[in-house]
Amino acid sequence: VGQSHYEVFPENPERWRAIHRRALAGSVERSYEDRFQRVDGSIQWQRWELQPWRRQAGDIGGIAMFTKDITSQKLAQLALEKNRQALEEAEKRYRVVADWTYDLELWISPDGTLRYMSPSAERITGWAPKEFSGDCRVDLVRLAHPEDRDLVVEHCRKAVSGEPAANVEWRIVRRDGRLAWVSASWQPVVIDHEYLGVRMSIREVTERKEAE
Repeated sequence: VGQSHYEVFPENPERWRAIHRRALAGSVERSYEDRFQRVDGSIQWQRWELQPWRRQAGDIGGIAMFTKDITSQKLAQLALEKNRQALEEAEKRYRVVADWTYDLELWISPDGTLRYMSPSAERITGWAPKEFSGDCRVDLVRLAHPEDRDLVVEHCRKAVSGEPAANVEWRIVRRDGRLAWVSASWQPVVIDHEYLGVRMSIREVTERKEAE
């Protein structure tokens, strides 16, 4: 009591003094979130409103300030935003690795559902990922040469059950009717003791097989 506002809060920056001057001139000023650095270096977030108050004669006698400390809410919001940005960056890195791979990459869930198919499916098979049914036991068998379908059915069963394998070869019939050889390798995906399915890589090896 008896002290100037700026004596009580010497850390008030010049912009606050300008806000006070505008309010004293009759303006209503407000901010829904304002960053304020205190003398000790700590950061406080405030929601505030300034209104001029008038004497009975109508002239302005001062300003009334209403403030609310929203630091905890703002820090929580900033933390969520930071986590969101980190997730977006992780997603971007994942997409660069997965979507730009040369081989056909699959993530097959424990029930046989295709949870992911890389865009390279179109280069190898002639069909885009969105044109597949989403069930590996249907899609891989459909692609297989008729003479190799029983082999593919058996390997699909083993893959879905979590049994790993490497360099398993069979023939596929591409969309354009051309015969192609592929080599597949897969391994189970287990995170925190939870079986999440199978990661499978399929590579076209037609030139090598023809050379043999």
